Amino acid sequence: FPADPQYPNKAVAGALYSQDKGQTLEMIKRTPLEYQPGSKHIYSDVDYMLLGFIVESVTGQPLDRYVEESIYRPLGLTHTVFNPLLKGFKPQQIAATELNGNTRDGVIHFPNIRTSTLWGQVHDEKAFYSMGGVSGHAGLFSNTGDIAVLMQTMLNGGGYGDVQLFSAETVKMFTTSSKEDATFGLGWRVNGNATMTPTF
Repeated sequence: FPADPQYPNKAVAGALYSQDKGQTLEMIKRTPLEYQPGSKHIYSDVDYMLLGFIVESVTGQPLDRYVEESIYRPLGLTHTVFNPLLKGFKPQQIAATELNGNTRDGVIHFPNIRTSTLWGQVHDEKAFYSMGGVSGHAGLFSNTGDIAVLMQTMLNGGGYGDVQLFSAETVKMFTTSSKEDATFGLGWRVNGNATMTPTF
């Protein structure tokens, strides 16, 4: 899939326009592929959006409820959620993100685009407008304590304390460089060819 089709912006999306989660799945099905699957790697929001729909289909639960009940709660995480303002968090507990209310720094426009500083709402337009704030590609909020537990779970081979979420073999499978691009694993950026440098 392309990296970033702008489903919520009718002027750009055209026939793929959607600001409704159910309709967005139909628009994803209609989105043309950019290359033959398995032939190369690009980061694509759409791939992860589709993955979120697959998790919902397999589990029979909304994505946010599934990850909260099956991953975050067993690990003791208390600040890792989608749509934090709808789950009792206050804006002051969350770092402000986009100053102009959208990921394009105020240079894109459509009728209901946000234009003020975002606190506690996902910055990504597809996640916010087309997916209701819960998506496989964007929208998850956390704090440093919870992120430390998640990273330690990966370093421990899939477990933390008495909780084993997945096997060390699964961690290795997801973090091994792909043959097509040594900087990509399965959902992870990796430094397989030692050409990546720290961002900060």
